[in-house]
Amino acid sequence: VTTDGSTYFWRCKAEDGATGVSSYTAQKTFTENTAPPKVIMSSPANNSRTIGNSVNIQWNSSTDAEGDTVTYELLADTSNPPITSRQNNTLTSYTLATADGSVYYTRIKVQDRYETVLGVISTFTENTAPSSVTLTNPVNNTNTTDSTPDLKWLNATDSQSDSLTYHIQVANDSSFATIDKI
Repeated sequence: VTTDGSTYFWRCKAEDGATGVSSYTAQKTFTENTAPPKVIMSSPANNSRTIGNSVNIQWNSSTDAEGDTVTYELLADTSNPPITSRQNNTLTSYTLATADGSVYYTRIKVQDRYETVLGVISTFTENTAPSSVTLTNPVNNTNTTDSTPDLKWLNATDSQSDSLTYHIQVANDSSFATIDKI
């Protein structure tokens, strides 16, 4: 049994069933490779929510004990465990296009020339924007004599059950260049 990072020397000789014995060969050496360390996903945070339908996935770099070049393969999917390779090189980030409401599973596979180490699976969800509100009062293109009209709307819904707040703007022009305070 060998130990990671240790160097070993070896040689061999032959014996027949009688008394014949050969000389030992010249010695050879080999070193047991040390697997590269796992890397930690730094962004997005595990179990977080992202917005914008694009997320920059980042992880820390890894240093190989024997000085081998280390490559990183990003595995990312909407199923667990992730198996789709998105990138395989020496970079430590990748921008992934995402879809509203989808849950993503990611993991980094670290490789030196000899061994591969799989990182911990991380997950994030692409946020879904709430539905639009429906304005109900005052009715569109009507006149009012009320200087403080009762503004009403049908509430929006949020597929991820987030609490919603509403921001109302009232203006004298359709481009909303000047917003009146309510």
